[in-house]
Amino acid sequence: FKMANFRFQLLLLLAVSTGIVNGDSKRCVVVTGCTGFLAGHVVDQMLAKGYNIHCTVRDKSDSKKIQFLLDLEAEHRNKGGKITFFNANLLDNDPFTEATKGCYAMLHVASPISGDRNDPDSIIKPALQGTVSALKAAVTEGIETVVVTSSTAALSPTFAKKDSCNDANCEPYDETDNNDVATPVYGTYAHSKTLALKAAYDYMAEQEAAGIKVPRMATVHFPFGIGPQQNERITSSQKFIEIVLSGRMPFVFPAGIQITDIRDVARAHVHILETQKAHGRYLIAHSPETHSKYMMEIADMLRKELPHYPYPVLELPVWVAPVVAMCGIVKEYDLYRAEADLRVRFNKYDGRGYNGNKIVRELGFEYKYDNITQTVLDSAHSMIKYKIVDGTAKTLPIFYILFAVVQIIFILLGRCVWNYCTRRKVAPDNKKTQ
Repeated sequence: FKMANFRFQLLLLLAVSTGIVNGDSKRCVVVTGCTGFLAGHVVDQMLAKGYNIHCTVRDKSDSKKIQFLLDLEAEHRNKGGKITFFNANLLDNDPFTEATKGCYAMLHVASPISGDRNDPDSIIKPALQGTVSALKAAVTEGIETVVVTSSTAALSPTFAKKDSCNDANCEPYDETDNNDVATPVYGTYAHSKTLALKAAYDYMAEQEAAGIKVPRMATVHFPFGIGPQQNERITSSQKFIEIVLSGRMPFVFPAGIQITDIRDVARAHVHILETQKAHGRYLIAHSPETHSKYMMEIADMLRKELPHYPYPVLELPVWVAPVVAMCGIVKEYDLYRAEADLRVRFNKYDGRGYNGNKIVRELGFEYKYDNITQTVLDSAHSMIKYKIVDGTAKTLPIFYILFAVVQIIFILLGRCVWNYCTRRKVAPDNKKTQ
């Protein structure tokens, strides 16, 4: 009996040390693109729950870029989770298999958000290839759950809805919609997200049809993610706050956005991971009625809390937006974005926004960061903390601002004419029918 008891204790000890009993073998999750804005918040949420994370980054020897992740690991040291770094490039032939070994789940967050606007493949190819590579690694290594980060750009706009918003019919976009407006040269980023989304579901369907066991998969879609910075690197969505707060320009575009707190987006990823019945598309968005704001409205929100910073004092006329886009003055601002801003202005935030109730209704998710003013302020305070903005720029007298605006308009018109005469590039016909 004593020998049997000793053997049982020995086996129990071995089980605990290998994670069979305490479940440690089920606590390893791959997170791709860990140095990104959203991924950093995902890592924060997961470390707080004690997960071990296999983080993929472009260069794990770049100590400056990964330092904030090490700081998060130290902050949550008492939870027992740890980070292991792996090099991965979306364009490599097999970037994720090594990182996937030994884990039970994957959060594929990595995706390009910018590239050469004259070379659509610089955005489309890594988005498409990276998504398929992640899923191949997941299937090969027997991953049980995959959560893929997508965007509302893959869902909207649609030809059926974009110009038909009125009082009688103005339902928000939801998980059932598919962007059929963007093309490789018109809304390249949105097109890349649309193709990557389709490729993900197509690949999983093909594998399942071939009799291969596939992971449970869900995709996460969200509009502009705003929230606190974790380091000094700034992303495209956060630039809305940075432009308003930095005083770099005395004016803003007539642009409207629906804001979602990036911390809720990160929480949603983990919630979907941990909820076994979760599968398919989930849109993460606060109410469009409360969380849709123009850039000047964001400036007014910040001005009340941080009055000593230089804020824009002028909103450019609506017609200036397509002029700026066609002239190629601002790298990230193309005709696709400009026409979206026109719809926003004339249809009040496109009249629709996004409906993020499915995840609440089906999975019991709760939005925690639903105060838009606090979200914007948390973003601003973090930019001050990391010296992204310093408040040294001075607001110019209105006379000089108006004079500068007139000059800018003439310069833009001149450059626009020159570009059209030399390149003759036009946008596709937006009245295409299905």
